[in-house]
Amino acid sequence: QRRISGAREWRMVSSPVNTTYGDFLDGTLTQGYTGSTLGSAALDSLQPNVLTYLESFEGTDNQRYRAPTNATQSVTQGQGIFVFIFGNVAADARYNDPIPDTLDVEGQEWDGDGTEVDFGITYTATADTGWNLVGNPFAATIDWDDSPNWTKTNVENTIYVWDPSANGGNGEYLTWNGTTGTLGGGLISPFQGFWVKANAASPVLAVDKEAKTTGGSFKRKENKETVSDPQMEFSLQADGLSKKTNIMFSSTAGKAKDNNDGYRLLPFSSTHLELHTLLEDGTELAINNLPLDFNSRYKIPLHIAAYRDGIPFSGEMELIWSGLRNIPDDWIITLIDNDTQDEINIKDQTSYTFNHSTRSKISKTNPFSPGSKLKSKGKVSADGARFTLLISTEQIELEVPEEVFLAQNYPNPFNPTTTIPFGIDEDADVSIIIYDILGRKVHTLVNKRLTAGTYDVTFQANHLASGVYFYRLITQSKVLVEKFTLIK
Repeated sequence: QRRISGAREWRMVSSPVNTTYGDFLDGTLTQGYTGSTLGSAALDSLQPNVLTYLESFEGTDNQRYRAPTNATQSVTQGQGIFVFIFGNVAADARYNDPIPDTLDVEGQEWDGDGTEVDFGITYTATADTGWNLVGNPFAATIDWDDSPNWTKTNVENTIYVWDPSANGGNGEYLTWNGTTGTLGGGLISPFQGFWVKANAASPVLAVDKEAKTTGGSFKRKENKETVSDPQMEFSLQADGLSKKTNIMFSSTAGKAKDNNDGYRLLPFSSTHLELHTLLEDGTELAINNLPLDFNSRYKIPLHIAAYRDGIPFSGEMELIWSGLRNIPDDWIITLIDNDTQDEINIKDQTSYTFNHSTRSKISKTNPFSPGSKLKSKGKVSADGARFTLLISTEQIELEVPEEVFLAQNYPNPFNPTTTIPFGIDEDADVSIIIYDILGRKVHTLVNKRLTAGTYDVTFQANHLASGVYFYRLITQSKVLVEKFTLIK
């Protein structure tokens, strides 16, 4: 048995035993397919409230959600199922299914091949590129972090669980990547469905029966494991709502999307807060895993927004960062409010209160469909984020100049190699171009975006004749020119 409490809402569930949809959801009001509770109604008159997800279906995201063909259809082992719990709708006598409700099912626990259960996940580049809705196949809690008892091939480390009680009772996706996240730990209880994402062809996700443990709750289970790498958790609170996002640092991370990052998924509810970090390409992350070793400043865009009933709302909000763990003493962490230009040292404070004003017209969230799974199609520009989290070290700051400079090359005169020192005080697109005495461009030495800092670039003039030349540094804020002499 599994008790379902809370409000009228979607739930992510799975069956721990070999059974049919009819037996699994016996006592829960269902509709939209043959043999459902309201199956006497025309099938096209009621939207199905029992849905699985077929990643390999080459259609739209909504088309990949599939209803059972009949209540006698067998449930698939390890499959996640979305079920909408209607509760008691006073205005419609058909929907008289008071909450709390109980899933009550009997049968043989899934056995797989006798040793492990294979979830049968897929990766279809022409379909949904790897999102799979799966579920705990056992009548006992399983531990996502119990690595020896899982096979995870071409599968990202983050799991996503919909918790209807989060976000002030409006619901929220909770995440866990084995180290950090809002789920609090990797224990997955019986009857719990969750999302995983395959990231390459021929993925495999399988769990050994030895992964079964005890404890856990239907939504989450706190994990008190010792944390060694630096971690940060930020919480946005406003008008009775809350939203969290996580940042971690590890030796296996990359600046682009990696396996320990977690996407920000759209919630079902039209009343919610948004708080997530952004990659340079606009990818929205609920968990951002960054390289532990870095030699230039991190500038992490932090996006916020707020919606009530699908309408943006303004007002006073509070950003809290109580979850700072194992931060090195020499790290300098500054929260920059891009609207007010306030700069807050988050090592000295625990929160920041600010006024938020609306910038958009409607929420992208469709609160009535589990198709809201995917990250936002309309990405937020990193330049438009309300906050920037600036992370640096004392050593990095010593190497960042107070202003853009271009120094005299050395040696000078030279033959045929020389070094040009320069520096920029903030991240910028930088060009260094070589000109002859008549002002003709003879070589482009640098043409790329650089992080703030001091640099030495080498110029080899094997292809040039002796004479006087100029080198010019160009950034958005400044143009500087110096002269040097080549003597062969």
